[in-house]
Amino acid sequence: MLDIKEIKNLLPNYLLNRGININRNFHCLAPNHSDNTPSMRYHAAKQRVKCFGCGWSGDLIDIIKHEYNIGTGEAILKAKEVAGIIRETSPRTSTSSYKNKQETGYLTAEEYITKAHSAVNKTSFFFDRGFSPEIISKYKLGYDEIYNCAVFPIGKNYFFKRGISRKVFYNQKGTNVPFFNNKVIYDKICILTESVTDAISIEIATDTECMALNGVNNAERFVEMCATLKTKSLIVLALDNDTTGINTAKIISDKLTALSIENKTISFEPYKDANEMLCKTPKELKNIILQKIINP
Repeated sequence: MLDIKEIKNLLPNYLLNRGININRNFHCLAPNHSDNTPSMRYHAAKQRVKCFGCGWSGDLIDIIKHEYNIGTGEAILKAKEVAGIIRETSPRTSTSSYKNKQETGYLTAEEYITKAHSAVNKTSFFFDRGFSPEIISKYKLGYDEIYNCAVFPIGKNYFFKRGISRKVFYNQKGTNVPFFNNKVIYDKICILTESVTDAISIEIATDTECMALNGVNNAERFVEMCATLKTKSLIVLALDNDTTGINTAKIISDKLTALSIENKTISFEPYKDANEMLCKTPKELKNIILQKIINP
């Protein structure tokens, strides 16, 4: 179980999950400061941030106190959720199973991810989607035997679960879903998908790492990140071929264009997404990416 110092040391993870580049100034996180020019800086040695505009500084606990307008005690508990502390319980379980699992105590997200990864061969979920043992190992994909869920880690301190018997997603309580592979935003070409499954599918077909929104609700946050970083990457929008995906891709494209950020959109028609194309016509998926994007 993480102590307070260890939780505070997760400040860079928290900032990165918000799309913040910790190597540059970023907009102040203080709620009462309208920071038009990025003036806050992350200090690794102190594990704190400081704004040179308004003078506010703080650690992870302080940031969460401001963000949620709560006291120190509540902020520590909330910080544990943000840091990835979980119980092996679910709000949907029965009282008896809750008590049994409660006796196992706490796991950090990293411990839970390791445990789930060790059980990955007990499901065919990933193999059915064309994932190789190598890619499963690379991203430490896993299986939760208790809830029959596929486990998708995003770094060491965050994961989400997808039901196998029915398509339902479970996120870590009290946290916003972070981007998958957000380091790709610094590449010459950043291919953006809706889901981790699609991002990995394109990587399998083309050996090119991709970034995933992890839901269209993160679209605005992605645009904000691009604006903050003043990205020079070519943003390739590879969202789902459905109404939501098409509309979201257009919204992102219009906003990126307004920011003078180069972008283009690709379609997986007649398939719904990259994973479906990988499973049915992997060569076609490879050709779309290589011919239209990487080597046009």
